[in-house]
Amino acid sequence: MTLKPSYLSFSAAKRLALFSPLLCLLLLTACAPQQSGLQHHQYSIVRYHDSLTALHDYRPPARETLSHTARRELQTAGAAVSQNGSNVRFTPIPDEEFDDGDIEVTPELLKEPSLYPALSLIQPIKETIRVTSSFGPRKHPVKRRRLMHAGVDIAGNRGEKVVASAPAPELTEYFPVKVWKTPYMGTEKSIEEIEAKREIEYRTLFQVKKHSGEFMMWSNAESSFVQCAPSDGYIFDVLVKNSGGYKTFTDMQLIPVRESDYEPSIYDPETGLVQGQDYVTPNSLTLFQTESGDYMFPEDVHIYFRENQDNDDDVKSLTFRFYGPDYTPISPSSFNQTDWANLIHGFNMEKTDEYVKYDVVYPMPLVEMKSKYTNKDGNRINVNFLYDRITASGYRMTSTMSFEFAIYKEAHWEIIVVFTAGAPLFEDGK
Repeated sequence: MTLKPSYLSFSAAKRLALFSPLLCLLLLTACAPQQSGLQHHQYSIVRYHDSLTALHDYRPPARETLSHTARRELQTAGAAVSQNGSNVRFTPIPDEEFDDGDIEVTPELLKEPSLYPALSLIQPIKETIRVTSSFGPRKHPVKRRRLMHAGVDIAGNRGEKVVASAPAPELTEYFPVKVWKTPYMGTEKSIEEIEAKREIEYRTLFQVKKHSGEFMMWSNAESSFVQCAPSDGYIFDVLVKNSGGYKTFTDMQLIPVRESDYEPSIYDPETGLVQGQDYVTPNSLTLFQTESGDYMFPEDVHIYFRENQDNDDDVKSLTFRFYGPDYTPISPSSFNQTDWANLIHGFNMEKTDEYVKYDVVYPMPLVEMKSKYTNKDGNRINVNFLYDRITASGYRMTSTMSFEFAIYKEAHWEIIVVFTAGAPLFEDGK
């Protein structure tokens, strides 16, 4: 996969929302134009900007102007000229005189256009373009001398939303990520066996898979440096090639959502703040009764995710704890029909009267694949807590609680289950 420079047109951008809680998300398959196999991709990606900054006071009051600054490109060109020993004179402009992309014109520069960098311009407004000052030499309206105008000024209504491209190095630079070299099967017997199947490689945080066309966002893409919703995100094009030809998919919009440590999440994906309650509830609750004989409902059970920041062991863990409404611990052994050994894909299980703890590898699930530990879609862990007892009528009743979840952040996590309506009835004969 090869990155190319950013060339964009901004007509009816397709809004593509990507989430980044998993190692990767496979959201869209880019189809080849012919029947032969997909062979090659190119894609470009730039930031999406939607505000206009002040340029100069000399603008007519009824319009805004845009121009493209090429300071870095010109500095690069000047360095190249110096290295080649050319006699071409390169005259840089002080920063305070460079704020709308103007450069000094010299005869040598005009004779050799290749020394001036080519710029890829985009349409920044939806209305018909009206150019108020074109690219090339002009008499500067403020400095009152002949300067090279390194851009195109376009008229627009004051306050109008505009679009301007900027590089997006946070998505195109390389970061260390864990890549599967051998497929995860869900039958591995140790953490070492799992880790032996993964290696650290350097990848761009946003990728299009070469042969499948799948879009991937690696888990290293965090909202601390990646533009997330409610930002408009990024615009990108994808070029698909095979032996039958090629096709370009343009104006695709990538809007990452703030990363989530776990799901179901209590946090707003845009603000990162707790929305409503600070707990979640089980997916189903069957034949659970309180000690007073009342039946429970899923909303009577509050489930909390807590990160144990006091545990500094290198091997990460997941712990389950159970409490009554007054936070009196409930022994995991009370759930006597639970298959604790195969509850999750964990190792070195430690079971006490207060908790059950496993050594695990995150994220959970490790890959989106159906296994005995996951739901039918393979995208969340599915745990079932069961117990049975003999009722007063003499028949055996089995009670079941099911909960689906995913954890993405590597840490020592605890899942705390609180029965708010009353402790479950475990005793026989009632």
